[in-house]
Amino acid sequence: LRGHSLLRSLPDVDADRIGITGISWGGYLTCLVAGIDRRLKVAVPVYGCGFLGENSVWKDGSLARLTSASRERWLRQFDPSRYLAGVRCPILFLNGTTDFAYPLDSYQRSYRLVSERHRHISVVVNLPHGHIWTFGEVDAFVDSVLRKGSPLPTTGTPRLANNVITAAV
Repeated sequence: LRGHSLLRSLPDVDADRIGITGISWGGYLTCLVAGIDRRLKVAVPVYGCGFLGENSVWKDGSLARLTSASRERWLRQFDPSRYLAGVRCPILFLNGTTDFAYPLDSYQRSYRLVSERHRHISVVVNLPHGHIWTFGEVDAFVDSVLRKGSPLPTTGTPRLANNVITAAV
């Protein structure tokens, strides 16, 4: 939040085109900040999500090592699930189908907290968890919001007929 305030104060920065993104724990932090800072114009958490106490790599790891009271306090104050409903800018959630840290059930519950109006989702089959930046959809999404570029494709409701699934794109 302070970093955003600093950026907005700089004369060469367009305060109407500031967004946030992060990978892994940075994606987790992106979820927190996007739910709190109403000044953001776009957000892209890569891998990050909430419900860490219910299903995540931390559930049986660092969270399990806390006392019950400390764990409950940490989850109440620092789990993104407490803040994601406050997102008021376009947000693209990006994750892989087999991510070890942020599993799809917690991920789905997290993005469903954001209104459909702002929510965009990209789940990539077998995307490895890593600190890489080769996600073309992230750049395209941010450009579509901040530069009024072409929007990402969307799909309609899937329909099953004669053992064939179809959806409008």
